[in-house]
Amino acid sequence: MPAYNVFDAPLGSLVRYFDGAPKPPARFTKKLAAWERRNGVGRLVRKEPARERPTYTSPPCFTLHEGNFASGAVILITVMRTHSIDSDLSFEIVERPTIGMSASSSSSATTASCCISRRIVTQPSSGWRRRDTAPPGWKK
Repeated sequence: MPAYNVFDAPLGSLVRYFDGAPKPPARFTKKLAAWERRNGVGRLVRKEPARERPTYTSPPCFTLHEGNFASGAVILITVMRTHSIDSDLSFEIVERPTIGMSASSSSSATTASCCISRRIVTQPSSGWRRRDTAPPGWKK
């Protein structure tokens, strides 16, 4: 199913995206990580119409909430992925929201279109501490 059909789905729908490639064996960690970036499931949390500016035009896009990384009751990282209508991935709606399913819209909760973090969170004996780190070869 093309991406524009997902754009017409109601918020709260569970959407699966995939590229059609078979999953590589676990021993190929880099290939597996690349495959996982192009194949997954997320809940539709935001739809944005096309934007036209004097210098560029962006197509309509939608954001999928893939999950949270938490420690106890504290959410540390929220993973969201934004896909354009022009995406080469295939999409399918796995589940539509049921009647009575709660949906809330808050501009502060949905402002981040992509939450990729390069912070490592550790818990020393004195409490939580954040350390900014960069992958090898990146400038700080």
